Amino acid sequence: MEKQFRPGASYGKAGYFFLPFIVLIMFGFYKSYIGIFPSFKATVHDHFMIHFHAALSMIWVILLIVQPLLIRFKKVRIHRLLGKMTYVVAPLLIFSFIGLIISYWKQENVSTWPFFEIALHYYFQVMHIIFFTTFYILAVINRKKTARHAAFMIGTGLIFINPIVRRVFSNAFGYSFTVAETIALAVTDIALVSLLIYAKRRNLNHKIYYLIMGMFVFYQVPMFLILYYFFPGQ
Repeated sequence: MEKQFRPGASYGKAGYFFLPFIVLIMFGFYKSYIGIFPSFKATVHDHFMIHFHAALSMIWVILLIVQPLLIRFKKVRIHRLLGKMTYVVAPLLIFSFIGLIISYWKQENVSTWPFFEIALHYYFQVMHIIFFTTFYILAVINRKKTARHAAFMIGTGLIFINPIVRRVFSNAFGYSFTVAETIALAVTDIALVSLLIYAKRRNLNHKIYYLIMGMFVFYQVPMFLILYYFFPGQ
């Protein structure tokens, strides 16, 4: 039988895992977004979809912090109410991901690019949409199985590590895209391994994290090839 998370002692602490995201978001997106809000110049930042996506992403990160803490402090009723709210927020967030792709496609006239370049450019975005959607659907399906539900909801948050950390190192520290992306991938892996170790040490159902880790490895191997074969040093 699957060992469940003890809500207060285990899953409830997941909120602390996502707390640093707030600081990293402020740091990583200050130069390109937060620092010039709301008086943007005539750039892509004027597009409604950018603001829509930013707002929904922040709401999701806040939910990832608040929801486990509500369980920890036995506010189950509020937790369930906010959980139902994700039935609206999650589809809108997915829509915003797709909207950003379409917006960039039109702005940069991507339709004129060679197919291979289009595939390389959109691999990252498309995989993140697939991962977020998959993890969220699995979380909803397993909403009555606490350990699985918690793991898959954490999975929806793990995809945010990459864009946040990459911008911290590219925008704040001036690293190249290749280096910043490599660091972001490494940080994601460290987070996954840490979660796996934590689950094993607490005698929780850690096998679910092997599945999540396998999905990320499946995505990361081609990503490394793209970075170091097609964009070395860029």
